[in-house]
Amino acid sequence: MTGGRLIGSIIFPGVPAQVPIVRGYVRLLVAGCPRRDDAMLLVSELVTNAIRYTRSGAGDGVVTLTLLDLGHAMRYEVMDEGGAATRPEPSGAVPFYSENGRGLRLVDALADTWDTEPCGAGIRTWFELSRPVESRLVRGA
Repeated sequence: MTGGRLIGSIIFPGVPAQVPIVRGYVRLLVAGCPRRDDAMLLVSELVTNAIRYTRSGAGDGVVTLTLLDLGHAMRYEVMDEGGAATRPEPSGAVPFYSENGRGLRLVDALADTWDTEPCGAGIRTWFELSRPVESRLVRGA
């Protein structure tokens, strides 16, 4: 985890039914954030990837979500339990009719910055969404 003020952290079972619950958690924690919808979408994508492609989605696996206020931006970190064959990267061309393959493309398009890094046996995938200047002035950040 990088520096910043901890807004919230939750560890939850790595099952698809948890995705809307985690999305609701983000909705509550960043209720006044102008980029709340982007945050909810991108967290949903990263959590879904963690469940689908890593040990987090197998049996008793878990996923951890951490939200940090960096002052100029909000940082969202999703940590899985590892086991993915490769480092997460946006996929190549995706057929128009496909229901999969766009998650990291969305992260790449909407986040100001994002990356992945090893964390213990797992991978931490994070992204940052900048806070508009007006929002920073109100918060005093």
